[in-house]
Formats: sequence, structure tokens, C-alpha cells
Amino acid sequence: MTVTSTYDELFAVLADERLRTVVSELDAAEGTLSVSQLADRLAPAACSREVSVDTIEIQLYHDYLPRLADFGFVSFDQEVMDLSTTDEFEQLERTLAVLDRTRGAVQARPDSDV
Repeated sequence: MTVTSTYDELFAVLADERLRTVVSELDAAEGTLSVSQLADRLAPAACSREVSVDTIEIQLYHDYLPRLADFGFVSFDQEVMDLSTTDEFEQLERTLAVLDRTRGAVQARPDSDV
């Protein structure tokens, strides 16, 4: 994998707010999770959108987890319906940490005329 494709993959995931939420929950989890367990962890964040746990599971199974697996960030067994993070996942963790640290500085910056 080239550096450019790695950046493209990282930012493709990080550009999607819902995928960032999935990544945050995966980061907080330890070991292997089932799709159902991950959906339960994501449900409180989805309450404001009135999304059911079943809908979250469907989105995870058909969209979010296959995308994360295609990029190599998770190992997702669709038959057993469980997943775990890979070594590549650390790139997401590090990038999110940097973005979180710099978010306050960027928001506090006064507007510029440049």
C-alpha cells in the first residue's frame, strides 16, 4: 500500500461522521466484537436520529464494516458476524488523536482576511 493510497483510505473513513463513530467505538472495545454488540454500543449515539438497533446492525453489516474491511482496518467475518481491529487500525487511532488535539486550536482561531 502506498502512502498516497493510505492517506486516501484514512481520509475516506474519517470524512464520514458515522464511520468515525464506529471507529471510536471499535477503539474503545477490547478484542473481538459481534455486529450485535457493536450495534448496541452505537445505539445511544443514534437515539437522536431515532434509528433502531436492527437498522444499525444492517448498516454495519452491509456498509460500514465491509468498507473498513476493504481498507484493511478490521477483520470482518460475515458468516459468524464478528469483527476485530487489525494492525492497520492504529493508523486511524493515531490520525483521530491528532485531529482531536488540533480541533480546539482550529476552532479558536480568528477568521482571517487572507
